[in-house]
Amino acid sequence: MAPKTKAAAAATQIKKGAGKKVTKVHTKVHFYKPKTLKLARKPQYPARAVPKMSKFDKYRVIKYPLTTEVRPSALFMSRSQLTSGLLVLL
Repeated sequence: MAPKTKAAAAATQIKKGAGKKVTKVHTKVHFYKPKTLKLARKPQYPARAVPKMSKFDKYRVIKYPLTTEVRPSALFMSRSQLTSGLLVLL
């Protein structure tokens, strides 16, 4: 009896009709592309075979002096008054 009831239901659906087709009401002038799912990257292998080594080590902390004491007035100053700057990487 199950097939007959399925057939009867299908027959009444055909007689009634599946329903009316609904049309979308567009309220905006411009069409905007719908935002879809954007998955995060899952690489199967790393982009570079060997990771980059850091160029920074204990010898690269002080690079070079910023000023030199070549001024004539610096000759007559005491050592406590002289200051020099160093470019330092941190």
